[in-house]
Amino acid sequence: MLLIAIVFSTYIDLHHTPIALLTYLSAATLLLTAYFSKLLRLPDNYKYYAAAISVVILVASGFLFVSDIEEIEEMYIFIPFLYLLILPGSMWPILISFLLLSAYYPSLENNELSDVIEDGLELVVIATFATIMTYFQQNSLDKMRLFRNESYTDYLTRLPNRKKIMKHMFALQKKISLLRSLSST
Repeated sequence: MLLIAIVFSTYIDLHHTPIALLTYLSAATLLLTAYFSKLLRLPDNYKYYAAAISVVILVASGFLFVSDIEEIEEMYIFIPFLYLLILPGSMWPILISFLLLSAYYPSLENNELSDVIEDGLELVVIATFATIMTYFQQNSLDKMRLFRNESYTDYLTRLPNRKKIMKHMFALQKKISLLRSLSST
């Protein structure tokens, strides 16, 4: 949430027209609801649709509200990280960083091409690195969960093994002792 606040406070600082603020607020709202979609009990696909619509809004706003290249860099550097938080382990942030490069197009006339290339490369490289690291972290966590679950089942029968039964017995013993302590008071 702090990252969303940082990104959109930067937008608000740089654009003061009501339509620009409404545009950025709608993108921020979509991203917030996408991030909290499970908590809000929204459909599973909601976060994908909200993320897609918000990136369209952000890319379109780059063309509608033309900014200086330094302002664009300030506004867009953290946006792929928002999508990394919303959709961890996906390649969305890389795609989004390339889409955000289109916002540099209207400011090409006023700036040197080398500045645009440098800022664009920075955006893409940082987003790619963070995305790949998160992707491998998610894969590692998935493998860890799989290995943990497999350690509790018999390979041949796929039934719970002694380790799983002992775990359940220990948990049951804790519950019984907790109930005894509550009933004795």
